[in-house]
Amino acid sequence: MCRKNMRYEELLTPNVSDVVVVGGCKSACEALSLCLEGGKHVHWVVREGDVGAPLIVADPDARKMNIVALGNTRLFGALSPSVFDTESFLYWFFHSGFWLGALMLRLFWWVASAAIKAPAGYESSVNGRAIKPRERNFLWLSSYISLVYKGGAFLSNLHDTSRLTVHRAHPIRLSKRAMQLSNGTTICSPSPSRKLAVVYCTGWSSTVAPLFSPADALALGLLHSSSTSESPPASHYWSDLTATAHTSLSQLLPNCLNPLLPSPPPRETNMLRLYRFAIPPSQLYSSSPPNIAFISHLSTSQTTTAGELLALWSIAHLSSLVPASSLPPDLPSCESHVALVNAWMSRWYGHHANLEVILETQSFFDEVLRDLGVECRRKWVKGGRTWWAWVREWVEPYRCSDYEGVVEEFLQVVEERRRKGEGKKER
Repeated sequence: MCRKNMRYEELLTPNVSDVVVVGGCKSACEALSLCLEGGKHVHWVVREGDVGAPLIVADPDARKMNIVALGNTRLFGALSPSVFDTESFLYWFFHSGFWLGALMLRLFWWVASAAIKAPAGYESSVNGRAIKPRERNFLWLSSYISLVYKGGAFLSNLHDTSRLTVHRAHPIRLSKRAMQLSNGTTICSPSPSRKLAVVYCTGWSSTVAPLFSPADALALGLLHSSSTSESPPASHYWSDLTATAHTSLSQLLPNCLNPLLPSPPPRETNMLRLYRFAIPPSQLYSSSPPNIAFISHLSTSQTTTAGELLALWSIAHLSSLVPASSLPPDLPSCESHVALVNAWMSRWYGHHANLEVILETQSFFDEVLRDLGVECRRKWVKGGRTWWAWVREWVEPYRCSDYEGVVEEFLQVVEERRRKGEGKKER
């Protein structure tokens, strides 16, 4: 067997006849592409269920806006329930429980999902029908979607059953030359002299770097090992915060419960307890400035921009360059907010270890920039606050270049505060 940690070149050797790829998301599609390009016959094992393998097909040569760019527009993001936007008109209309807004939102995603599914051609072959999501609303599938490109090996061979065989099952046994699946199928090497390679693309979980002991990691709000016991008072405290957060979320975003996830939503376990996904709340309210920040845990549709903005936000707090008014009023309020964000993420994306914000990226960036005192409506302000700039603000995709000058703007805000006698953060 050629297992997941071995080199890719070994998959392409002549003594490997078939490759089994286990998993149904992005990494599986990438592995399929590499193996198909290498001339191998591939068995794709996708677990049973309503999710299937939701695909977004993008044309790398397209000059007009594609679906990926559309996801980075402010308007598109407003059509997904975000814990970072609970005061705007669009929040009230679409996500607060108002019946007309909820109906329009359902109709929009029904049409949009049909448009997204069409290029994948699910009905074109046995393989396509096998991986077609039974869930019609792609909004519920956002954390499972894989981006594939026209002209790539994956899409070109998806419907060719002579090169790719799809199995809707899960592995139950692996032997020297065969894999047995839950549906009774056994995938075998065609001859004793040739090998069957297996590539596992079943996801990953964040882990605490060995820089910290389990106790220190827990104190810093990082993922903690299940073997590390939290003190009973602290455990009860966070359990109560989590329960309250789920209750608040049901009222705040009544439609924010992904029907594909377990119900009721799981409790707070192994979640990061970091304000803005970066700094432990206890450090933000200590008598001295914070001395550590983590800016690499969050995965978004604009990862580069997220890293830059969170780095600036973190440095601002580490250097006491922002006023106390930019934070929740006290430590319990801050911890409640962290619990609320974690509850939203578990109900919406189902992630307990990997922090992910996809369609709601823009609303999160807005929160970070407001904390810094910097304008978040970048396109509208840079466009001269005209009606056309307002249109661009909502329908034109945000890019890294839209945040050019943020550091200089923040330093200008800091200088203005100093002139007004608001130089240091009050603690």
